[in-house]
Amino acid sequence: MGKTAFRRAIVGVAVVALVVGACTTASPGTSSGSAEPAPSLPGTPGHFDNGDFSFDYPASWRALSGPYDEGFANEVDVVLGTGVWRTGCTQTTYPDGHGGGSCTGDAFDVSGGRVVVKVWRRVGGPADECRADVSANATLGPNAVLRTGSDSAPVWEIREPGGQFGWGYNVFIEAHTDGASGVAAAEAVVASFRWAAGRTNDGCFQMDTPSSS
Repeated sequence: MGKTAFRRAIVGVAVVALVVGACTTASPGTSSGSAEPAPSLPGTPGHFDNGDFSFDYPASWRALSGPYDEGFANEVDVVLGTGVWRTGCTQTTYPDGHGGGSCTGDAFDVSGGRVVVKVWRRVGGPADECRADVSANATLGPNAVLRTGSDSAPVWEIREPGGQFGWGYNVFIEAHTDGASGVAAAEAVVASFRWAAGRTNDGCFQMDTPSSS
């Protein structure tokens, strides 16, 4: 779905798509521990750059998955790190050509100080409604971010230029680790994050206010 179509989506219909999309997905290309070759990531070793945004990561980290759609609402750009990761989503194609899927949550093994970092965006769901902005609660490098999650599974949301937290096309950098060193490594990824030059947000959807009678 293009950005313009996303911004103009009807909120009620989009909410349904968001709920359904949470349990339907296309499978990622590979995962740690599989016999398939590791995916080729855009950019250079240690520097991810897909044309929309870029960030640095330790060159010793493995690419666990390239980009894939996670339901109707989310798009995963990359999963990488030193731990073991398995997607919790499966896709089935039936003989008549129709497909179906389900999601039970990703599985991680980050014991022994390992880390897995998943980078994703919400590209479907409710349109961006104009509202009061939510303030950042952390700053990493030049990025004012909204950190949520837990100590062992922090998530940093990075706003698209001109946008607000909670809007579509923001980037979420989600880490899973069992120690402070893994969190520090993930924080360094967030601090190195840069949007591509000229990247801007398309604005918000103004809800119609009923006139008083």
